[in-house]
Amino acid sequence: MKSFGISEKEEKWFDTIYEKSEPYLIDVQDFLSQRTLSILNGGKNDRFNAFKLAYDLIGDIEDKVILDYGCGSGSLGVFLALRGAKEVYGFDICKEAIQAANTLARINGVEYKTFFDQMTAPHLYKYDSFKFDLVVGKEILHHIIKYNGFECELSRVLKKGARAIFFNEPLGHNPFIEIMRKTIIYRKRAFNAGERVLTYKDINRVREYFTVTNIYELNLLFQIKRFFRGKYHNKLVRFFLRGCLKMDNVLLNTFPSLKKYCGEVVLEFVK
Repeated sequence: MKSFGISEKEEKWFDTIYEKSEPYLIDVQDFLSQRTLSILNGGKNDRFNAFKLAYDLIGDIEDKVILDYGCGSGSLGVFLALRGAKEVYGFDICKEAIQAANTLARINGVEYKTFFDQMTAPHLYKYDSFKFDLVVGKEILHHIIKYNGFECELSRVLKKGARAIFFNEPLGHNPFIEIMRKTIIYRKRAFNAGERVLTYKDINRVREYFTVTNIYELNLLFQIKRFFRGKYHNKLVRFFLRGCLKMDNVLLNTFPSLKKYCGEVVLEFVK
């Protein structure tokens, strides 16, 4: 019987997910609003604040060459291409993901300026050094942190002064949140090929390759939102979560040392 390493297990598991991807037409405004509208105001995405911060950090992308880092089925990369990026490249470990991404680009009419390829983070051999104006990664850093050498490759392909932005990343210094993750969130997860929650030690490992690192911690009390998925339409749930979010703003501004106990983080690395 063939023995699979961590990367092969990861590829095989995600292939089963992305082979079910269905291409669709992306409406730029709808795409953005669905991801940034607060669950307290009718939205369905409970990571709205991370998305909003990330898109604010991304800013103007016109005429920029962008790398969709760990592109999955390509929705973020195609969205950026539709928004005006000069070229968008993307890579993923999974063959099925790349097929889905290229199909999505074709359906949305941006295949002439989107280029998705199967690669791994430590071996971006198809990209020249100093190629990208911007790297954007969604829910990916905690997947690839286990691989040695990706930090050097990430820095290599960025132009001097260019940025890498990673968002929807879990932060793992709060024992109560970690208990919640292990007993509620990840309890039914079939996949365990080395994915792990980020720590500041992990972040510091990456920041050694960059001149500036900005860390934006999110969701202290508000991380309890994960308990209420599927119930955001309930007025009492919204009232409770609104109070948690307000308390977070007060606590994190008054006691910055509490930021390390937040549940999520957005990262910006500047070369």
